[in-house]
Amino acid sequence: MKTLKIIFFSFIFGLNVNAQMQTPPMYYADYSRIKDASGVAKPFAKDPSVIQFNNRFLMYYSICGASTNGNPGNSGWSMAIAESQDLVSWKRVGEIVSNPLHSWESKGICAPCAKVINGKVQLFYQTYGNGAGDAICHAYSSDGINFTRNATNPIFRPTGDWNCGRAIDAEIFHFGNKYFLYFATRDKPYVKQLTGVATAPDTTVTFNKSVWTQACTAPILAPEYPWEGNCTEGASIIERNGKLYMFYAGNYNNAPQQIGVAVSTDGLKWTKLSTTPFLSNGATGSWNKSESGHPGIYDFEGQLSFLFYQGNNDGGKTWWLSQIEIFWNENGPSKVPVTALPSNKFNDIFTVSCNNGLLEINTNIAQTAKMDILSIDGKMIKKIDIKSNEKKIITVSYLKQGMYLCKLKVANHIYCQKVILK
Repeated sequence: MKTLKIIFFSFIFGLNVNAQMQTPPMYYADYSRIKDASGVAKPFAKDPSVIQFNNRFLMYYSICGASTNGNPGNSGWSMAIAESQDLVSWKRVGEIVSNPLHSWESKGICAPCAKVINGKVQLFYQTYGNGAGDAICHAYSSDGINFTRNATNPIFRPTGDWNCGRAIDAEIFHFGNKYFLYFATRDKPYVKQLTGVATAPDTTVTFNKSVWTQACTAPILAPEYPWEGNCTEGASIIERNGKLYMFYAGNYNNAPQQIGVAVSTDGLKWTKLSTTPFLSNGATGSWNKSESGHPGIYDFEGQLSFLFYQGNNDGGKTWWLSQIEIFWNENGPSKVPVTALPSNKFNDIFTVSCNNGLLEINTNIAQTAKMDILSIDGKMIKKIDIKSNEKKIITVSYLKQGMYLCKLKVANHIYCQKVILK
């Protein structure tokens, strides 16, 4: 008999006995690329980008070149794909390798940005190993696994005296009537990593090189605080309440790299929310002591947010991916739960539990409300009318395993809980 288990993401880490250190609930790495001299596989996964597509979550990430000396290989970088039903447990399902016939990506590809647009997965990625010659490329897929390259690749490199012509760490976001392409580049001396932006009309269906227009003549984000060192990169964008929030990486890998947040109302001018990191590297003995970097913000149904990021504790010999849930208030993102009701306890609004295939919903509200139960692909499973302080019991044994969203609508507010059917 299936049971329904509520999953809450938090900073309360479980103990990984084998590693003898604290690790988070999501602690994922790829073991396909690195082996030591004795043949033992080593973990490596960077640059996460998550979407939901075809009834599952897909995560695209970078993997290093193959190596048999226990260290990441420099040549032959590629991108791998993992799937999940709950955003916590992941299984590798594919790989996207560089095309040796294309000179710009023959040395490697990495740093994927995946978006679902026009019913297809649009993948934006960078070439690797060309220094100032690295650029942004594009591919598309109908199944999320097998991709066709854009014939006009590379689709973007920046111009201007403020940069060296390099473009990496692509991030695509639709806002207003445009697509925004955020990228990282270097200054002319090749010392500082800077963030820039290009735009394309949202009528485009090709994302070809010809549709992109550089929209800045100077960096839109640059390192200025001590924790950022000489680097701002890895922009990842989400919209909340008509504003854009950029999660970005400050400082180079293992310096340590940490995550900051900036806000914008037009996608072009950005203001950093703090002089300190939003998400810092871990303390001594933690899995992410060397860094918490390269953010990938994922927006589930416009209600729940999850910040994926990379980390390690050995200076970059291994790499892991994890995530935390992000909450929102009037000042922007928060790492702790918030609610619009007077009570600060989310469970005071409603709770969900399940036994023997029956979903039990208990509410603590003094008015009628409506609840939607949605699947991970956004399909409506059931609409429920709830009376004041009512208990509802619903049969769910017919539903398949995976993540669902219970969305309670009370007056002008919406409250959500994630549920995992196992």
